[in-house]
Amino acid sequence: MKKFTYIKIFIAEEMVSSDEKKEQEEGIRYREGILKTAIASIFGIAGGFLSYLATGNTRSRDVFAILILLFLIYIQKPVLKRFDVNVNELSGKDWLYIGFITFDLWYVSWVFLLNP
Repeated sequence: MKKFTYIKIFIAEEMVSSDEKKEQEEGIRYREGILKTAIASIFGIAGGFLSYLATGNTRSRDVFAILILLFLIYIQKPVLKRFDVNVNELSGKDWLYIGFITFDLWYVSWVFLLNP
């Protein structure tokens, strides 16, 4: 009889610890999602300002502005590592999301600055 009681207690403790682990993992994923969005947004807006400063009103240097955007997307991997985001587990969908957010805010901020 005591043996079964110990087994029941062990299983109950295991269930509680697995629930706590799930909550911790969800918290980590939530934090990483917020960081990915915030960093991509900041880099996109900064890229728009840099593109405006680099090109001004000159249309012949638009390629340089696109290179700035690509560089800012590329540099996000070490920045995310610095903020303890596990970049090895990021899928292609995550990188597509990061690239899109960066591009979107880069384009919007650059267009706002180009139009007086």
